[in-house]
Amino acid sequence: MLRMIDRQLNRVTMYRLVLYYLIGLLAAAWLLCVAGALPYDPYALLFTAGVALAACGLANAAFAWAFGVPANVESAPITALILALIITPIQSRQDIWFVVWAGVWAMAASGLLAS
Repeated sequence: MLRMIDRQLNRVTMYRLVLYYLIGLLAAAWLLCVAGALPYDPYALLFTAGVALAACGLANAAFAWAFGVPANVESAPITALILALIITPIQSRQDIWFVVWAGVWAMAASGLLAS
């Protein structure tokens, strides 16, 4: 019995578990926005998450290429989802640049701390 439980727990990595949890939190936030419990546009929340995913993914690839290290494919989405959940959803064009720069800086810090 314990071997079966251990085998099941070892199938999911820590990164994957955190990624699934953050996706669940984003889904919950989106549902709360739709229900009116959060004062944000639900599509602005999804757009913010998309911009953060793109910025973090590109920054992760660029830093991995520049420093010649392998990129962790789950690090960028985890960072992007954290940013999407803690930054106010995009309301104007200037907010897009803020999310992009936050993603670039977060990936730079993530790479610096990991090395």
